[in-house]
Amino acid sequence: MKRSWVPLQQIWFYLAIFLLIPAPACRQKPAPEPLRNVLLITIDTLRADHLGCYGYSRAATPNIDHWSEKGTLFTNSTASVPLTLPSHSTIMTGQYPVAHGVRDNGGFYLEDKWQTLAETLHGAGFRTGGFVSAFVLDRRWGIAQGFDEYFDHFELSKFKLVSLDSVQRRGDDTLAQALSWIDRNKSSRFFAWVHFYDPHTPYDPPEPFRSEFRGSAISLYDG
Repeated sequence: MKRSWVPLQQIWFYLAIFLLIPAPACRQKPAPEPLRNVLLITIDTLRADHLGCYGYSRAATPNIDHWSEKGTLFTNSTASVPLTLPSHSTIMTGQYPVAHGVRDNGGFYLEDKWQTLAETLHGAGFRTGGFVSAFVLDRRWGIAQGFDEYFDHFELSKFKLVSLDSVQRRGDDTLAQALSWIDRNKSSRFFAWVHFYDPHTPYDPPEPFRSEFRGSAISLYDG
């Protein structure tokens, strides 16, 4: 194999050019990276085919539609199971119900052996807060693992019938708690999970949406 030798004069020429080059930018102190937070919003029983971003003409979902324009819109995504507690257990663990064992609402518990998203981020130094709108996601079912604060306080005495489906709160109440917590923790890295239940039965939208979408059950669902 032939060797290629560089003349000594050429080496000194390259070295001189290198010494004349200004100090590289890497010597400057890099600007600190902005704090990056994680916000997870889940909306129970929200149908994709009733959102404007998926082509529903009667939609009144401008904020979700705006997010879809600025971010990524998935056109082929399916929930692992059409039940609240098992589905959220999958979201939090990355495991299918057949693995994590939560196969229905009530009567099942997310065991401590499963590492959740909240536990992972908490271990990475994030403050963690969970804010849920339905009793089916109460901490007693194991879903609150890893959260510094978990807002699941339901006054059961206010409900005539205490069941997994009937005990719920409006989204504005949950949102107020979440925003208050975020404001208190905005100087830190945080993970906030905010869960809404409004599209779930009994389809009782607040005004002015009740009047605007009055009529059939599907209309009230849209409200």
